Amino acid sequence: MSSAQLQLRTHGYLKRQALVSRERCAELTQELKSAAASIDPANDSLRLEDPAEAAIASVLQVPALRTLVTQLLGPSWVLVVNRHNHVVIDRGDGSRATRMHRDLLHWSRNPITVLLMLDCAENDPLAWPSLLPGSHLWPTAEQSNGGGYWLDETPESEQVQQALKVPMSQGDVLVMDGMTFHAAGAGSPEYARVMMSLCLRTADELTGEVGTNEQLIAGSVRYEGQSRWRAHG
Repeated sequence: MSSAQLQLRTHGYLKRQALVSRERCAELTQELKSAAASIDPANDSLRLEDPAEAAIASVLQVPALRTLVTQLLGPSWVLVVNRHNHVVIDRGDGSRATRMHRDLLHWSRNPITVLLMLDCAENDPLAWPSLLPGSHLWPTAEQSNGGGYWLDETPESEQVQQALKVPMSQGDVLVMDGMTFHAAGAGSPEYARVMMSLCLRTADELTGEVGTNEQLIAGSVRYEGQSRWRAHG
């Protein structure tokens, strides 16, 4: 097990500084802000999905990011296209930080969540995400919000007081177990927070196929299950 795997599996998260260059982040931020202005210039917190596809594809080719993900997931991994994979541009009043939530229902074969800070005010705790270390080991939360599961609807709700703020600057990456409870930071009228969110997991060796809601990003998919079961579909 790599040291990165050990940290992620033990604590439920890990952070890497300056994994994507500031220059590249600035270029992507400008492109995304232009797209946002053409869609809904009055919206102070806009989530970009289709308009962010090119930026996401570009980030997934960054060598340092690919190396980190390969250390965590092995040589063959996929983008889970129906969870995350968007960019949020938040120009709010500083009060937008989301409720604490986790991204998945169950721990079995869960993917990782990757957050890339494309832009934010320097040294501003308001922009930093928060999380609960070790919460990926807590019981499952059954109530979905359509994109995750709320902490305040579980018996562990009071644990929100133990949340850890994770300092992040432009180009930093935060990786979390999909079961780790976390919350977004916020932007301000003076400086927007621009965050990219990705969902990745190891290619499934028991199906030997790329799933309907997956896109192969690295390596190849090889069947490693019992051959008699594959023969029967």
